[in-house]
Amino acid sequence: MRVIISCGCLSAVTFLLVACTTLSYSSPESVDLSGTWLVDESLSERVMMRPPRDSKQRGDRDGGSKPRKRTRPEGGGGMRSSESGGPAGRYDVDDYTAAQVLTPAAANSSELMIEHVPESMGIRYQNGKYRDIDWGKTAQGNRKMTAGWQGPKLIIETSARRGAITETFSLNETRNTLTIVYDVNGNEFVRVYRRLSKS
Repeated sequence: MRVIISCGCLSAVTFLLVACTTLSYSSPESVDLSGTWLVDESLSERVMMRPPRDSKQRGDRDGGSKPRKRTRPEGGGGMRSSESGGPAGRYDVDDYTAAQVLTPAAANSSELMIEHVPESMGIRYQNGKYRDIDWGKTAQGNRKMTAGWQGPKLIIETSARRGAITETFSLNETRNTLTIVYDVNGNEFVRVYRRLSKS
């Protein structure tokens, strides 16, 4: 938009409005997503997405790094990972080394066990898979992820060759309902969870 200002002479001022997403990498003290959450099927949609095919980034199936221990500052009760995690008695190394990857099974999980600490969040899904998310920007191969906060909402943006996914986590006023909105390449899906317990 061009604005002409007259003050004895004419000058042109051009205004450029740019919309962008600004995320904070500090977790709000008023928000705690920790707990066990069960899906409300009557209010939830099935998330339609395709699993990532970046097999080169998935780590060594025979070894790989084990999940790091997650701890809260003194006084908290953070999730502590163990080598025997998951119903099969071990973590899925494949999923952990590409921990930020959101799979269809994870997006459509009927149960979430979330550990939320100031600097990050861990999610264990009903099938025993574990996902670790640190606030900030990360990159792995051609996959880039940004996780941060817009007020009380957690937003995770992931982009790769096959498209982009944005996850938005928000609590209701009474903190007993968690809504996750998935934007998958422009298609939006909603999942609603009820808090079963708080860790």
